[in-house]
Amino acid sequence: MEKLKYILIEFTKAVSKIHLLGTISDEIFANFPANLPQIVKDSWREKTKKIIFAGDPKETMKLDFKDYGFLGSLIHVLPSEGKETDFQQVILRQDLINYLAHLEAVMQDIQRFIFTNKPELLPEEKEVKWKEISDKKSVTEILDFIINKQLEKSGYDKLTYQIERLNNKPFLFKISIKKKELEKLDLLIAIRNLILHNGNRISNDYLTLNPTSSFKVGEQLVLTRDEINEAHVLIQRVAYESYASVGNILFGIAKETLYNEMSYNPER
Repeated sequence: MEKLKYILIEFTKAVSKIHLLGTISDEIFANFPANLPQIVKDSWREKTKKIIFAGDPKETMKLDFKDYGFLGSLIHVLPSEGKETDFQQVILRQDLINYLAHLEAVMQDIQRFIFTNKPELLPEEKEVKWKEISDKKSVTEILDFIINKQLEKSGYDKLTYQIERLNNKPFLFKISIKKKELEKLDLLIAIRNLILHNGNRISNDYLTLNPTSSFKVGEQLVLTRDEINEAHVLIQRVAYESYASVGNILFGIAKETLYNEMSYNPER
């Protein structure tokens, strides 16, 4: 049970860092570059001076490439013609991508924990070739290999499908995620896919999941901090409910006890 708790604690730390970094970044990069901390401005000034006043071409060549990368990036994003540089959409997209990445990772870790403690729940039809396990020195190593192979395959499944699978036979973990929450999770994944694979442009697949959207195909999706904060709450709910359900079924610990241990309120 301690291993399961450790998995959830590490997840909580990771998503808390994302939430904190995103919230602070909103303030720092608002009205860029006016709100930047003085220590950052001083560092920028020194980097710029180092590049501009290097003097001897041989000395210039010795400068760190990251300084040039910094200066090039700065030139491209500085406000021009009275227009502000909008960093918030970049920040919000990064937050969403990172939230979902950590949720996918914690669901994999939870499933690994399940199979390690209850290997009989592994698919019965799983085929393993002799040459794949001939170098294994123990039953534990063979089991680890089979579990990793199973997770490698199931890791490509949608998160909502993974949750539904854990709620059905042979698992029956009764993870308490409402249908509307699963639909919202599917929508968040679709948004993540737009960002990563479609240049953040609206697709027909997205509109199928979100028919009431005011966006049209090909338009750039615009996120809000409220939407990302809601995503933060939802991915925590999925992780904590999965943790409590697995702990309840495998170890007979009441869900309420597990909620209290982690200071989690399912009604919030």
